[in-house]
This record gives sequence, C-alpha cells and structure tokens, in this order.
Amino acid sequence: MRLRARRTWQRALADYGALQSDNRLQSCLTDIRKVKQIEGRLLGHGEEEGTGRTYMLLLLEGTDRNIHFTYHTPEIERARQRGGLKSDSFLRLKTEPLASNPTISIEDLGDSKRLLANKEDFRRKARALVSRGILPAEGGLGGWLGRYEAALAHVLGEIESKFREPMNKTKRNER
Repeated sequence: MRLRARRTWQRALADYGALQSDNRLQSCLTDIRKVKQIEGRLLGHGEEEGTGRTYMLLLLEGTDRNIHFTYHTPEIERARQRGGLKSDSFLRLKTEPLASNPTISIEDLGDSKRLLANKEDFRRKARALVSRGILPAEGGLGGWLGRYEAALAHVLGEIESKFREPMNKTKRNER
C-alpha cells in the first residue's frame, strides 16, 4: 500500500472516528471487485489527496470487523447519483464475475440503526451463517457494531431454543 494513500486513509478515518463503532478495528484497502460479498455500515466517502480518486469508508459489521477503504466503482458512483449510499446506511455489496469485468450489485438497506430492529433480516443472516458452520456470538465490541453482534447472537439463541423445544418434547415423550 502506498504510504501517502495510507496516511490519507488514516486521516479520513480519524475524521470519521466519531462514527466508528470501536477503535480496536483494523483498517485495510479492499478491492471490491475481488471480494465475493462485503457488508457493513457506511462511514462516509472521501477523496484521496494528490490523485483526487474517490473512495468509500465502510465499517463492516458482523463479519470481519475491519474498516474497509474501497475505491468507487461505476456502480457505486451511479448509486450515489441516485441519492443512495448515505453515511450511516447499511450496505451489502456483492461481486458478480462476468468474464474479465466483474459487476457490483449494491443493496442499500437504509439507516443502520433501524436495521437493528429488523428481526427478519437477522434471522436470515443467522440461518445463512449457521448453514456455513459459523455461530455468531457477541464479541465485546462497543457502539453500533456491538449492538449488531448482540442482536445477531440473540436471534441465534431464539433459533436454537425453537430447535431444542421439539427435541426436549420428544425426549419427555420417550420416558
């Protein structure tokens, strides 16, 4: 990573630090075209000093706990021109490989704080994680990310208890 670019991102991160869920999160440059899926709370957009290249700050919640700096793609630019991708929105970005030119699909779920009350979205997320062998748990983080992880762990607990109920009834009936 170029030193000048790294300093620019660190400065931008400091500017957006009030929005950051937890200061222990690591930052990295992410080429969105090379990632299958990435989701998180949008901290903001900025412009790299010297080059004028536009980038986006993404704080990923619930998956890898990184702050991702990613350069704008044509898809991101179009979404912004339509009025989307506002700070504090929750985004899901998926890369769809098409020969040598992958396309990015963007799902803007709106206000990240309202997302915390969307139980159905958390149920879908928990089921998807469990199907991949990942058990979400609270990780002791603060801020929005901590609340997101707590909500996901809570929904997983509900799913597990519903699964255990029929098993417990079966065991009682067998006695």
